[in-house]
Amino acid sequence: MTIEKDLVSHILETSFNDFDAATVSYAKIRIIDTIGAMLGGLHSKGADMMLDMVKEWGGKKESTILGIGDKVPAASAVLAMGVMARSNDFEVAGGPDINGAKSPGHYSATSVPTALAVTEKLGLSGRDLITALILGDDLAVRIGAAGAGPWDLGWDPAATCPRFAAAAIAGKLMGLDQDRMLNALGIVLTQISGTMLPTMEYTHSFKISQGLAAWNGVISTDLAGRGFTGPFDFLFGKFGYYQQYCREVRKEVITTDLGTKYYGDEEFKLFPCCRGNHSSVETTLRLVRQHNIDSAMVKEIQVDIAPSWKGSFLIQPFKPDQSPQAAAILNLYYNIANIILRKDIKLEHYTEEAVTDPRITELIQKIKINPTVAGKRMFSRIIIRMECGGEFSDSTEVPRGDYRVAPLTPEEITSKFFTNTAFSGAISRKKSEKALNLLEHLEDQDTVTELIRALKPS
Repeated sequence: MTIEKDLVSHILETSFNDFDAATVSYAKIRIIDTIGAMLGGLHSKGADMMLDMVKEWGGKKESTILGIGDKVPAASAVLAMGVMARSNDFEVAGGPDINGAKSPGHYSATSVPTALAVTEKLGLSGRDLITALILGDDLAVRIGAAGAGPWDLGWDPAATCPRFAAAAIAGKLMGLDQDRMLNALGIVLTQISGTMLPTMEYTHSFKISQGLAAWNGVISTDLAGRGFTGPFDFLFGKFGYYQQYCREVRKEVITTDLGTKYYGDEEFKLFPCCRGNHSSVETTLRLVRQHNIDSAMVKEIQVDIAPSWKGSFLIQPFKPDQSPQAAAILNLYYNIANIILRKDIKLEHYTEEAVTDPRITELIQKIKINPTVAGKRMFSRIIIRMECGGEFSDSTEVPRGDYRVAPLTPEEITSKFFTNTAFSGAISRKKSEKALNLLEHLEDQDTVTELIRALKPS
């Protein structure tokens, strides 16, 4: 058998009872975090346009768009909800390390909308949803960890790999047989796309990749279910994924601990911005709060980070031209200036009005970023020099939120969920609490109907 067939056999033969309690709990936390982020992104620029378009399309009433309540074709629903989930860059991200090979992440913003929409469409249970999600996430993580080079080739692996997760999830829920599942994954190969350019240019389209990945997975499985064929050797065949999108491949990583360990995104964000900002954000936040720093008295802010960020979107000049919100989410200059000015970091700090505040522009001129510090990729040291001659400094090795190293507490995950649902303006606190309770006991739900109802507008 080929590796592709081994992977598909594993997906088709694995049931909910094959998972241990920790694996199920970990999946439910990812689901809770992503649904919260999805609702928090409901009215974000870009997401609002996608929602308008999807509602205008109309079509068969199969799956509900959370926070809106409209039922649309499942493919349309996952397209919209994938964009919503990524819109504030607040969803769980950061794929895990497998035998020293790092997987890119940002899979959950594709996999969770897919699992939810297809489960609703087919009238399946919470156990079915969790099972498909775990298997789809695990497949995408393994594919991403094994392949090296997409970043420097200009591909966004957080856009390419989730397509396989979406097809695996939808195919598992639909009950495809082995050949049709292989076809679905092969059809996905022909739709792979995703460039880093929208991120580099701070445009709305940085947030579309997760929605498109979900869309591609759903339509691929629908086609495969009807007998449409695709290449079986979608990973290692001539012109397969690894030849087309990666400089090299560590083949053994794909099947390492297959069936005994199940991987998924593991960096849960405490702040609504790109994870690359988080060490600097965390450090700056500590400093301004501990020392009650007056932004008007700041002379200079020095930011020391690892050389791996040199030339990245993170430390480009801050230009909120095409999409102020996207620029602010992704740019380190903005995030530091925002905290110096407001002594906090909230979803409302990424509105156009907050981003274009002239005081932000003034503070950005005082920030000097030095990407030459040897050490871990996520290390950051902040030095704030005051007009009076005083100086405050602190550093962070790994920001909070890493599921393995520095996890958020259950209370922080819950608080974040409520912060996002409140920001949506669509879901009341009472309904949010009901939804959270249902999510925490998702494996006990015969259908997701009650959950969907709790996540419709109040």
